[in-house]
Amino acid sequence: MPSVRGALLEAGGMNWNDLTRALFGEAHGIRQDGEFLRGSVTFDGAPLEVIGTTGHAQIGVQLSLQQARAVLDIVAAHPGPSDAAAHRHPGSTPAAPG
Repeated sequence: MPSVRGALLEAGGMNWNDLTRALFGEAHGIRQDGEFLRGSVTFDGAPLEVIGTTGHAQIGVQLSLQQARAVLDIVAAHPGPSDAAAHRHPGSTPAAPG
């Protein structure tokens, strides 16, 4: 895989698709909808959801709603552990029952 810096230099500047290909390979799952970017990639062997913007987008109402919808969709699809102990900071002690 080429270096990110090399890919950007070859592309003549920063382009989201060139950067994404350099980071995640040709088969990345990020797609553009206007100035909004969203998709799934594999990073270091683990699935990762990506949300972003391109073109120095100003975040107005429409982009804010797109980003919020994407976050809610991701949380709904990947809720993670359901017990409170899983969210405790490593090394912390549980609170005493009250």
